[in-house]
Amino acid sequence: MVSGHRVDYHRYMASREWALKKTEVKNRAKGICERCLVAPMQNTHHWTYEHLGDEPLEDLGGLCRPCHEYLSAKCIDDPAKPTIIALMEKYGLCAIYSKGEF
Repeated sequence: MVSGHRVDYHRYMASREWALKKTEVKNRAKGICERCLVAPMQNTHHWTYEHLGDEPLEDLGGLCRPCHEYLSAKCIDDPAKPTIIALMEKYGLCAIYSKGEF
């Protein structure tokens, strides 16, 4: 919502404002998926739609297509799993991910 007005999602996704916001996210991510940390960023994902049309950058994530499809429940295989496991092993974190609890 912007200034108390409801935002038309599809119109906003086609807007110059959204294109600029996506560019800001891509610059922050340095062109790399912010979830798996490996693949090129291809999509900008809303973590929340609470501020649609006036999103702070924290509400958005730069993702590769596989991570975006996983978070959107379009596939069941988590492409970030190898990265998450490697980080857990490197920093000695508990392995709850392998139990499907992550």
